[in-house]
Order: sequence, then C-alpha cells, then structure tokens
Amino acid sequence: MPLSELLDRLPVDRPVALFLRHAEREPIADPMFSERALLTARGHADAEALGRALRRFACVEVGHSPMPRCRQTAERVVCGATSAGIPAAVTGPESALAGPYFRDARGALELARDLGDGFVRAWFDGKVPERFIQPVGAAAAGQLRAFVRPLSTGVPGVHVRVSHDWNVMLVVEHYFARKHEERGWAAFLDGVAAYAEGARLRLMCDGESRELDWRGI
Repeated sequence: MPLSELLDRLPVDRPVALFLRHAEREPIADPMFSERALLTARGHADAEALGRALRRFACVEVGHSPMPRCRQTAERVVCGATSAGIPAAVTGPESALAGPYFRDARGALELARDLGDGFVRAWFDGKVPERFIQPVGAAAAGQLRAFVRPLSTGVPGVHVRVSHDWNVMLVVEHYFARKHEERGWAAFLDGVAAYAEGARLRLMCDGESRELDWRGI
C-alpha cells in the first residue's frame, strides 16, 4: 500500500505517529562511512511532497536520527508541511532512531560490509553474535518505544520519526511477521504508522494492522 493511502486511513482527532526511512540518498559504497551519503535531489523533492501530503493533520513535528540524511529529510518534510499551511517544526536528533541496538558498532558494521544485504537476515535470524548487536526482540521493542512515545501527549497531530531501512524492517518483521525477502527491502520514505485506542496501540503497515497492549510498551 502506498504511503499516501496509509495516511488517508489515519485518524485526525488524536495524535498519530509515523516511523519512516529517510528519503532517497546517494549510494553507500562502504557501511563504515554511511554517514557521508546525503539526500539526492529527488530525495529532497519527495520529502517535501510528503510534508504537503500531511495537510489533513492539525500540526506536524518531526524528529530524526542524527545521520545528516535523516536531518535533511526532516527539514524538507517540515518545509512541505509549512508550504501547505500546516504548523510544523523539526524537534531535533534522537539517538534512539539511529543504531541504539549496536553493542559493538564497528564490529557489526565490518560484518555488514562482509555480508552485504545478507547481514540483516543473519541478524533477524539470530545468527549474528549478541556481542555485536541486540537480539531482534529487544531491538524492535526499542524502536517501537522511540517512535510511539509522542502519542502520550494526547494532542492531535502527526509525529514523524525519520530513521533507517534496517530499523523499519526490524519493526515490520517483528510485529507484522513480514520478511523483507517477501515484502521487499524498505523503500525510501517507507514505514509504519501508529495511534492509541484506549489501552491498545494500533500499528499499521501496508494494508495490515496489529494491536498491542499500550501499557506493555
């Protein structure tokens, strides 16, 4: 389901959260230097278009991973929302949206360089030693907490959290049982939405939804 269709299904009378991969970036030749990859011209344009697409909501606030491409995405989303007449602001970087699950970031990224895209499957299947990175359950729960935390404000509006492909795929596989080999690698600006319904938290991705106990998050 395109992101635009997912947005149309979200309520506007309460806070909602979006957890997204950043917009299109330059290629990454070596994961050890991934911070150097910035948004492309298309990435800037797509992020701004997303901001304009949020016009249904009362206000927009955007937090982001400290990676420069995530900050760029957040800034362009806010620019688009503002151009559509919606109050919008960037709230700043949040380390929880980057790689808080790393226990030995250098060791994990060296392994990722060796395995390529196969690193994610090895991690999700529990085949990467835990001295390098958290197990999937703990890592996914941490990402979920990071992006739904703003829902506790109770103020209607949309809270966007700009993160990375691994993080989005982690949440999708753990909470929706959707492997990226079947669903596809997380696309730019692909993601998950959430909002509260009493004591329940509703997660939405593609055409599916899941309910979780809000109190257990």
